[in-house]
Formats: sequence, C-alpha cells, structure tokens
Amino acid sequence: MSPTRRDFLKTGVATATSLSLLDGAASFASALQAPTLAPPAADPFAIEVANAALDAARGAGASYADARVGRYRRQSVTTRERQVLGVGDDESFGLGVRVLVDGSWGFAASSQVTRAGAQQAALEAVVLAKAARAVRRRRVELAPVAAVRGTWITPVRTDPIEVSIEEKIALLLKANEAALKVKGVQFVSSGVQALREIKTLVTSEGTNVTQTFIRVGPSFSATAVGNGDFQSFAEALAPRGEGWDYV
Repeated sequence: MSPTRRDFLKTGVATATSLSLLDGAASFASALQAPTLAPPAADPFAIEVANAALDAARGAGASYADARVGRYRRQSVTTRERQVLGVGDDESFGLGVRVLVDGSWGFAASSQVTRAGAQQAALEAVVLAKAARAVRRRRVELAPVAAVRGTWITPVRTDPIEVSIEEKIALLLKANEAALKVKGVQFVSSGVQALREIKTLVTSEGTNVTQTFIRVGPSFSATAVGNGDFQSFAEALAPRGEGWDYV
C-alpha cells in the first residue's frame, strides 16, 4: 500500500521532534537566557544627510519636511539534500524626503545617500508639492506633536545576520540529513532568509529616531516516494521579527 500523506507527516513530525529535543534543547535554552540586543547608536552620517535634505526643503519654501535614510542588509542560504544551492548577501541604501508646501504634500526618493543626493531629492519633493496644489481638494493642516528622540531595535537575542554563513549551512544540512533518514524520503530542500533594516527619521519639528528592524524566515520541504506514488510536505514559516533562536 502506498504511504499516505498522513503517514508521511506523522513520521516527519516525529523525526523533527526528536531532532529538536535531542540536539537543539541545550542551545535553545541557552539562547532564551541571553539578554536582548541593545539598539545601536544613530549613524551620524545618516543624520547629516537627513538634515541636508531638511535644510534644502525649508530653503525652497517647505513649512514642514521629514527625511528617512534606510540601510538594508539581506542574506539568504538555500540547500537541497547534501549540497548548497545558493548563498546571497547584499546591502543597499536609500533615502526619502517628504515635504509640505502651502498645504500640499510632495515626495521624492533617491539611491544617492549623500548630501547632494538628499538636497536634490528635497528640491524634487518641493516641485511635486507645488504641482499637487492644482488637484488639491483641501489644505493639509498638521496637528501639533512633541518631538521624539531615541533608538529602538526589534527585541531579539541574536541577530541572524551576525550568525556565520557556515553555521547557517550546517544547520540546514543537518535538517536535511535528518529528513533523509525517514523511510521513503528522497528529496529535501531547506533555506533561511534574514533582513536587517536600519531607518533613521529626522523631521523639521525636531524628531530624530533610529529604528532597527530584524526579520528572519526559515523554510523546509521534503518529498517521499514509494509504490508508484509520492507525497510532499512543505513548511514555510512567514518572515518574523525574531532572532536566530527562532530558526
């Protein structure tokens, strides 16, 4: 009789549970006892670039302006059976400027994270705000707010970006090997993706905050073959704001 999906899932869950209990309990307990990471200090250059945008916007007639400078680090590792299919590690930067001119919004963005790039984006935002007056139905009036200053980070114990590629690969191949020991399982793939996003917001009203967002998303799939039939199981955990202990 061909193995059913239920049989495969039951066996796979039992194997995964055994692996977790026997091999992962000590490291997981250690991770839970570790303190959460402290938020990194604001990047002085990001603040300098943001202030350059604000100065240019006010000089061009904006009554309000804010600038966001973002830095994004993305990492991914994918494996299949006993081999590594791919490793990706890249970083990107960008900035956005929003202005209010005579009751109308304008926005512009740039990948040139420099003083000149910020100033140019601010001037483009002002031009768009002035053009928006032609289709405006009602003036935008901002409510008064108190300025906020500080830093924040996703409450994690271990930043997944800082875990070595070698350790990530070892974990994924270990999971693959455990699945391949299950009767009938012939094909296995696994992966892990991580993102660290650092955003600095500076406004003309005095707000200056830096937020560090961390997300991680592991994935796993296996296929069992037998008696002219096959069954597949895939577990793709949605990216979450968690640390490496989540993986």
